[in-house]
Amino acid sequence: MNIDEDKLHEFLGNALRSPVEPEIVQTAEFLKNVDDNPDLNKHPIPKFFAEDAGNYYTSGLIITKALDTDVHNSSIHRQLIISKNETTARIVPRHLFHNISVAESRDEDLPIAIAFGLHPAVILAASTPTEITLDEMYVANTLLNHRLKRVRMPNGILVPAHAEIVYEGVVVKNRRVTEGPFVDVTGTLDKVREEPVIRIDRVYYRDNAYHSTILPSRVEHFILMGLGREGQIKNFVANVVPRVKDVYLPPSGGGWLHAIVSVKKQTEGDGKNAIMAAFAAHASLKWVTVVDEDIDIHDAENVNWATITRVGEDDIIIIKKARGSSLDPAMNEESKTNVKIGIDATKSLYRPVDSYRKIEIPK
Repeated sequence: MNIDEDKLHEFLGNALRSPVEPEIVQTAEFLKNVDDNPDLNKHPIPKFFAEDAGNYYTSGLIITKALDTDVHNSSIHRQLIISKNETTARIVPRHLFHNISVAESRDEDLPIAIAFGLHPAVILAASTPTEITLDEMYVANTLLNHRLKRVRMPNGILVPAHAEIVYEGVVVKNRRVTEGPFVDVTGTLDKVREEPVIRIDRVYYRDNAYHSTILPSRVEHFILMGLGREGQIKNFVANVVPRVKDVYLPPSGGGWLHAIVSVKKQTEGDGKNAIMAAFAAHASLKWVTVVDEDIDIHDAENVNWATITRVGEDDIIIIKKARGSSLDPAMNEESKTNVKIGIDATKSLYRPVDSYRKIEIPK
C-alpha cells in the first residue's frame, strides 16, 4: 500500500473516517470461467496441522448482504471442508452472525459469495472492526485511493472485481455441524463447536487462477487480528491520556490478547487510566502493559526490562471474572470469564528520573 509502517494506524483511521463507495462494473475476469458442479476437494486447500479437523481455507473473504438492510458485510472466517461442495465456518457473534440470524428468522437461506486472491488492503479492511451499518469495502476503496471496483454476482452479492476465484452459494438455514478442532492464533487448539453449513453452488475463476491462504498462528495472521484493534485502542487511550505514542498487539498474544501501550505520562495515574481505556476498546484483551515513550514496544526484551524495573507494589491491576475471549485457552468454559491483568510499567513522577535510567557504556 506504499505506506510506512509507523503511518499505518493513521492511514487506516483516515479510511474508516472517510469511506467511499466503490464503482460497480458490469464484468470481471473471474466471471470468464464457471464450474456448476464444484468439487472443493480438487482445490488447493491445505490441512495445516496434524491436529486440525481437516482441510481449511483461511483467507476467503465471506461477503453477504443483510436481509433487513442493503448493507454488504465482508469478513474472514476459517472454513472446514465437510463435503465436495460444503463447508462449515467459525462464526463469532458479529455482523455475519447477525445476517445469518435474520435469514433464519425468516426461514431463508442466506446468499453468500467467498472471494480469494484479493489485494491486501481489502483483507485489512475486512479484518478491521466497523459498525454493522458500514460496508467494509467502502473502507477498502479509500485505502486503495478509490481504485476498488465491484461486480454483481448472479445471486446479487457485490464482489471485488479483481478477485482470482469466487465461490457462490448460501448459508443453509438452520443446519449445524461440528467444526474444529483447529490451531488458531495462540498456536493452541481452538474448541470444537456446532457451526452453520455453507453450500457452494458455483465456482468462478480467472484463467490460470491462484488460490490464496493465510498460515494460522503466524505473522500475517497476527497482523490481521491486531492492526485494526491497535488503532482503536490508541483512540480510546488518547481520550484519557493526552499523548499516546504507539500501541502494539504482539505475537506472544496472537495479535489479540495482549496490548502494549506507550504514553507520555503527565500525571500520576495516567498509566492506570490507559489500562482501563485499552480494556474498554478491545473486550478480548487479557493483558495490558503500559510503558513510557522511551521504551520500544516492539522489542520484547525492552518491554520486559521496563516491567521489571519500573513496576511498584501498587502498579498491577487484577480484574477477576471479566468477560474472556473464546480464543483464550485458559478461559473458564462454564462462565466464559477469565482474569484481566493491567501492568503500569511507567516511571513514578515521585521518584528521581535517574533512578529509572538505563546506564549505557560510554562511547
